[in-house]
Amino acid sequence: MRLRVVRTAAALLCAAAVAIIPAPPAHANNIRSDQWHLDFLRISEVHRITRGEGVTVAVIDSGVEPHPDLRDNLLPGIDVADGGSGDGREDHDGHGTAMAGLIAAHGRGGNSGVLGIAPAAKILPIRYETPTMPGGEIGAGRRVAKGIDWAVAQGAKVINLSIGGGPAAELREAVERAIAADVVVVAAAGNRRSADEDRLSSRMMD
Repeated sequence: MRLRVVRTAAALLCAAAVAIIPAPPAHANNIRSDQWHLDFLRISEVHRITRGEGVTVAVIDSGVEPHPDLRDNLLPGIDVADGGSGDGREDHDGHGTAMAGLIAAHGRGGNSGVLGIAPAAKILPIRYETPTMPGGEIGAGRRVAKGIDWAVAQGAKVINLSIGGGPAAELREAVERAIAADVVVVAAAGNRRSADEDRLSSRMMD
């Protein structure tokens, strides 16, 4: 029951997919109040049941930087971009780090820093694109499929795909394999932004 609650909370978080990004230290004390989704999803009540202990969430995206609000929950991952050789803990775009922060940011104690939906969960970063290799081009489906299979093999319980791209048979098959392995796969379905979200998105990480 606890695992189901955690995975449901993580799925709600990923589906929201709003770009609330860990703030620079100068703003660390007031960004918690800007995280409107914490109240909207009643996360304080969720945390009375679980904070995500024992759950690994794979984030297939632009990589995840070891930001101070997140790094304690960041595992070594993989770079599946063509020619990639890193561990996924590099992000020149910021999007993957933003999604990982929504999921499992732990903050810096008290009410300082960003708080994720499941702040005790672990993030498994899977970098599938580079600044010169946008996700929508031909080949993205193959790389994402590789990332999904790798995440399942590593024991991830949730896979977050806050990305876009065209359909690909190998990607569909990888998703089907993940579901058969009892892994929750959450994919983006578009964005609806507000002025508050734009303001938060502009406060990019240090």
